[in-house]
Amino acid sequence: MSFSETRTTEATGILARIDIKSRFKAGKYGVDVTGFERDVVSVLDVEQTNAELFVIDEIGKMECLSKKFVAAVQDLFASERSVLGTVAQKGGGIVNMGAYGGTAEVSKSYFGQPVCETIVAGDINGDCKVDFADLALMAAHWLEEN
Repeated sequence: MSFSETRTTEATGILARIDIKSRFKAGKYGVDVTGFERDVVSVLDVEQTNAELFVIDEIGKMECLSKKFVAAVQDLFASERSVLGTVAQKGGGIVNMGAYGGTAEVSKSYFGQPVCETIVAGDINGDCKVDFADLALMAAHWLEEN
């Protein structure tokens, strides 16, 4: 088993694999930070592209072993560009950043109530379940521009 990277150009690379010898480890996997930085991090440079949307799947432990990746993602968050990404539920560094990164507010829900014990994809209103109330919210704002 391995963890790979894929870019929109369809180019791919191996991020981590059991047989990779590296000082960077995630469990039993060796992480090829140098290859990851060469292949992926340069694509995230806001100064080198006019892309308005960056899609990052995922921001997790292996990716955050790269200081260059962390810096590039922080630059993206600070820019006017849109970022669509998946972020590991647990971790450190930028995994915990969010809108309130580095503050006491970092772990607070944006719904003004405690965070659900289990994050449920599609829970738009923050009530810890996906139901018609979430669908109604989505439908009410469908194709709305902001």
